[in-house]
Amino acid sequence: MVIFIIILFSLILIVDFPKNLRQFALKRVVYKLAQDIKETEDLSLSGVHISDKNGSPILLKGYGIYFFDPLSDSTHYLIYADVNNNQKYEDEPNLHNCGDNLQFTCCDLVDQTLQPLATDCVLEIVDISKENRSLSIEKFVDKENQEISGTGISINFIPPNPTIKITKDVGEPEELEYVGIVLKNTDNLTKKVIINIAGLINIEQ
Repeated sequence: MVIFIIILFSLILIVDFPKNLRQFALKRVVYKLAQDIKETEDLSLSGVHISDKNGSPILLKGYGIYFFDPLSDSTHYLIYADVNNNQKYEDEPNLHNCGDNLQFTCCDLVDQTLQPLATDCVLEIVDISKENRSLSIEKFVDKENQEISGTGISINFIPPNPTIKITKDVGEPEELEYVGIVLKNTDNLTKKVIINIAGLINIEQ
């Protein structure tokens, strides 16, 4: 009887193991996202500057984190430097191509006094599917848990306070007071990272 019980529990663990892995991966990615938002805010708060490819310091207008429309890209988000001071992420992929990425990366930045830029530069591209291929960004929601669809979302931190601006990048210009980023795995387990313009960053089921 004891051997039977041991075998039974072992079988249950083996059957559930892939699902448990997907569940733990979702938790890790959600906590990393919340941490990335906080660290991006800290970059702006601390007044950290970056240098151009010639080593000259660039006076930035802030930092931010950008999420693509999940219908076009549900596995990546960007951490960017707000170079053009429009307080949201803006890219012109047809003008810049750094390596395999269409985004203009900060490694290509040159002194703005010599070459003014109309686009922001990317500090990091985060691929959540590297943690587990089952993961994706499902949608964005407002405070009433209504979906914000058909758009990417910029969360921009403007020093010195920093002031937080959450902006849709499609449709009528609109600043949001709150956004929830909903992540899920292929088992339809979801978790939500929320941020508002007061600086609250939280994780919800």
